[in-house]
Amino acid sequence: MAASLGGLLLPGTAQAADEARKVTIGHSSKDRPINAFLIGQRDARNKYVVLGQMHGDEPAGRMVARYRLVNKPPIEDVAFWVIPTMNPDGHLRGTRVNARGVDLNRNFPSKTWVRQGKGTRYWSGPRPASEPETRALVRFLSNVQPRTVVSLHQPLRAVDFSGGDRRVTYWLAENLNLPVADIAVSGGGTMTSWFNAEFRRRTAVTVELPPSTSPQYRIKVANVLVRHAEARRK
Repeated sequence: MAASLGGLLLPGTAQAADEARKVTIGHSSKDRPINAFLIGQRDARNKYVVLGQMHGDEPAGRMVARYRLVNKPPIEDVAFWVIPTMNPDGHLRGTRVNARGVDLNRNFPSKTWVRQGKGTRYWSGPRPASEPETRALVRFLSNVQPRTVVSLHQPLRAVDFSGGDRRVTYWLAENLNLPVADIAVSGGGTMTSWFNAEFRRRTAVTVELPPSTSPQYRIKVANVLVRHAEARRK
């Protein structure tokens, strides 16, 4: 028996409400699955998404998501979604870009998208949402419409404000002991710029983790994100 979420298939038999459930939300250009894990009830009033990794050479966020968040207990009245990586090809290759050489954080269909950087680490792709990984995340976020999306990156050690509710940026910065920064991204096409323009009164924010992280620090990040999901409940 399988459940679905806006056309996304939830494989396997029905599971207890307190178990993480895996959903394949799309596939990479090399046909590797992009998985999301649901903790709690998917129809909970409050929805919170953590994206562990967009760039394959930034491993800390994926480690937080896959090894510190996926097995957390449910939060009352929160559908807590964890996507360890949206770039499985880049993860396996250890590259920022996907297998087609595209920086996925320059590929989202925001009004700020500009074609740029072919042959570099920052290639936007030939057009907005040209990449299957980008389209998978756009579909997923459009279906779920979370109140909050936290995208984990490295290595700039800051919390970026790119729209939405400023309180999210400042809360995360204070509790992660990171500075607030306005990180300039040339060419646009970022996930946060797309989401914050597309979904008013909802917030996507980038958390840039330090260049290297200890297991203890990754545990702290996971615990802070759970606390934030609790704090963001309406």
